[in-house]
Amino acid sequence: MIDLHIHSLKSDGMGDIQNILDQFSQDFSLMSFADHEHIFNPLGYRHDCRIISGVEICCHHHTYNIEILGYNFDPFSKKITQIVETVQRNRRQIIEDLLKESGYPISNLPKNIFRFNTPLARGVNRTAFWAAHDDEYKRACHCLEAYDVIESIIDSGGIPVLAHPMESLIGADEHEAQQFITSLGIRTIELYTPKHSRHDVEIIERIIKKHDLQASIGSDSHRKELTAIPYCYDLNNAMLKWIQSFL
Repeated sequence: MIDLHIHSLKSDGMGDIQNILDQFSQDFSLMSFADHEHIFNPLGYRHDCRIISGVEICCHHHTYNIEILGYNFDPFSKKITQIVETVQRNRRQIIEDLLKESGYPISNLPKNIFRFNTPLARGVNRTAFWAAHDDEYKRACHCLEAYDVIESIIDSGGIPVLAHPMESLIGADEHEAQQFITSLGIRTIELYTPKHSRHDVEIIERIIKKHDLQASIGSDSHRKELTAIPYCYDLNNAMLKWIQSFL
């Protein structure tokens, strides 16, 4: 099995990286942790399979907020570190600004700050609060141009991947998705993910084949127990060639 999109306590997941590797790596051929704004460096972790560096970075392209995944890059690269730190600062700043504007205390905020783990005043409905500020929050977190994120990953020796495109391209049909992907200039697309319906997989697979692109595999799991990927895939398929190179 392959899973290149796992979240952990380093961002908005629920599991510890080493604990996940201890429990599940023997079941996988290849894994990576792609936490938001946290560079996963495989060095120092015990594991029973191949693991490669990973990260997920919020950005925008045209009118869409999207996420770009990065794999097998130099985790010490200044270029990708600077990109990640920019989004980190923006995420923290927008949360602090929104809390301040709402009259909530902003002391003792966690170092790893995301909407789900930000303390609010007693009695405040968390879901309603963040829904009311969703546009501001996403605009701040998706502050970077996708081209800049992609370039930083490539310059760091890595492979940029468009994460779960059909979830990000809400309302887009196949023609619009194809135009978006080709305008982005990215060569690898996350295909097999629980975020995609079977219809979504068919659409993206056609686009990948038409433009001779590569496919990626990831659960986008945020739990301690990894989310299953509900699709079969053949690692001998040409569009998974880049994954084969790690095995």
